[in-house]
Amino acid sequence: MPKKTDTNELPKSLADPKFAQLRELLIGSVKENKKLVLAHYFDGMSEEKRSEYTPFCLEWYKFLKKTCLSEYPYKLPKFFHEGSSVNHAFLAVKTAILACCTQKEIEKVLRENGPALLEAEFEEVMCSRRPAWLADILLWMGGNPALGVWAQQDYWHIYRRFVREKIVKPIKNDLWIRTMFTAMLFDTQDHCDWKAISLFDQLHADPELLETDIWYYFDFARFPNGWNLTSRDGHFSWERETRKGEDWKGTICTLIQSGEMPKQRVIDGCFQSLGRQFSDHESKWYVQLLELLIDRLQISDDELVDDSRYISLLHNLNPAPRALGLKILERLFKSGKIQDGTVVEQAAGILREPAKAKAKKSIGMLEKIAKRNSNLHGEVFHALVEGLQHEAAEIQQASLELLLKYDALNDTAVAESVTRIAESLAPSVRKLLPQTQTTQKTEKTKHYEPLPPSKIAPEKIVPITTFDELLDAATRQAGYSNDMDEFERLLDALSRIGMDKPADFAARTDPLLAQIQKAISGTDILDVAKNKWSVYLGWLKRWHCVLQPGIRMSCFRHRRTNSAGLILVFSSSGSKIM
Repeated sequence: MPKKTDTNELPKSLADPKFAQLRELLIGSVKENKKLVLAHYFDGMSEEKRSEYTPFCLEWYKFLKKTCLSEYPYKLPKFFHEGSSVNHAFLAVKTAILACCTQKEIEKVLRENGPALLEAEFEEVMCSRRPAWLADILLWMGGNPALGVWAQQDYWHIYRRFVREKIVKPIKNDLWIRTMFTAMLFDTQDHCDWKAISLFDQLHADPELLETDIWYYFDFARFPNGWNLTSRDGHFSWERETRKGEDWKGTICTLIQSGEMPKQRVIDGCFQSLGRQFSDHESKWYVQLLELLIDRLQISDDELVDDSRYISLLHNLNPAPRALGLKILERLFKSGKIQDGTVVEQAAGILREPAKAKAKKSIGMLEKIAKRNSNLHGEVFHALVEGLQHEAAEIQQASLELLLKYDALNDTAVAESVTRIAESLAPSVRKLLPQTQTTQKTEKTKHYEPLPPSKIAPEKIVPITTFDELLDAATRQAGYSNDMDEFERLLDALSRIGMDKPADFAARTDPLLAQIQKAISGTDILDVAKNKWSVYLGWLKRWHCVLQPGIRMSCFRHRRTNSAGLILVFSSSGSKIM
């Protein structure tokens, strides 16, 4: 029986006298948690010299995992000093790994349990080492959400120090830039080890952020969240304001007022971002910033009229921008800075809004326009017809009452539109309609004789009967052929003889499989050809398909062969034939 290895003894692979000094540091620095001593042990070494320590450090890390984490409670081997911490032992060896290993080796180690509590060591080691891949690993550590939001923020501050000291060049990455906003918000809080710093002061302490990075959101990216990070009762939560100074929106307004940010560029950036396909939650931040700019910078009505983009917000896909557009439209309407015709043009779209409050405001503006401008009655009436199609009965009633007030149903076009939608009105609203609109004119249904049968008999499709025929047909169809008859013929054959695989199935189908995999790559997921190829791929790969989940393809009884068809259901676990 082999002798059990004593885990309290140092393995021979780690007892090399060449690494005696480093070994003593790895053991001795653990008790007092002096990891920075290890960080400076490699100072002045070339990359070639550092690489000599790589096998030892990685082996030491594996040894600790094997001896300390094999059973609970975790404890260190006896040759460590009494009272030493297991956690400190791992942090010490990770510091050494940062100082001598390659980027991939470092990422592999840190990925196992995260880089927590390594920020100071990372900064000290990399500031001295300065490897060619420093920017890449910074991007990995700071831009990887799996490492945790707190680690991201700490590494962002390290990155900014390296940028200011010209150690690395600025990194433009969506997730990395987004980390900037949360990291700086975190510093606006009062913490036990540092005082809160306002965003305004932070931007002035790092002018490059104000000159370049802050514009990245308006030019390329989306804002991560309309909420800000604050501390409350010892826990972190998302709230609208920071404890020190203002949030990002208020800070931007302050910078515009001080002349450090151009107002028009901020406005242009907001509209550019609102024009993208963001969710309503993400677009709210830009809407709130525009509202704040209008209120705090006192943007005049003339400026709003000149910039037609404010009115275009009414056509945005998200509710928040449309609400701001309506607010501006009302303001300009009350001040008389906008033409009545423009308001009527926009009113029909507002009346399609599910929100009753918006529809009521639109009806109110239409009523005022109808009262003072008879030339626009026709346009007003047609807009009110949209209100009759609203899902809320009170909006339907308000629209109908205004139409009846101005005898709009005497207009033939309006009357026909109202008659057409009368049955969809709420019962309480339908009662208000004149009798002529509630009575539908019924026309006699015309009956047509069926067309005589075609004298040209359809070409009969010969079913596939053998595996060889099936393989030949599939090979021909694997190209860009759009012959759907041949495709249906193949589906029919797959349902009948597709499972009859000969002994040399894999060898005979490998060329076809390679051809299909090459053809299917790079095509659109909704491409008919790709769906067709995926049927063959599902067959050749023993019914396991590469299509995304949720795509469904079916084939019913063949109209000419009268053979049973098949249904291919693509799910997250693959596909199967039913």
